[in-house]
Amino acid sequence: YQDIPFLPLSMALAEQRRSLPIYSARQRLIDEARLNECLVIVGETGSGKTTQIPQYLYESGFGRKGGKIACTQVRARERRVEPPPPRPGCQGTGL
Repeated sequence: YQDIPFLPLSMALAEQRRSLPIYSARQRLIDEARLNECLVIVGETGSGKTTQIPQYLYESGFGRKGGKIACTQVRARERRVEPPPPRPGCQGTGL
């Protein structure tokens, strides 16, 4: 993080940020954000998507001069749908 003079980070914090899985995609994410108006990013829980990507973008100049950086999280709920009980006189489909 020596290329970010306006963001003082302790060495321990800088190391922790580098250790997150999303760090290896940092430059590509920044490049894609410059080329696209909207990005949808999918990754494992704990990879640094919501904590690091907004910081990467801000550190790269996004969100200044009136711009905004937004991060939303869609939470899908897994739900098991049970088939209705068979009605008398009807044969099930086997699905």
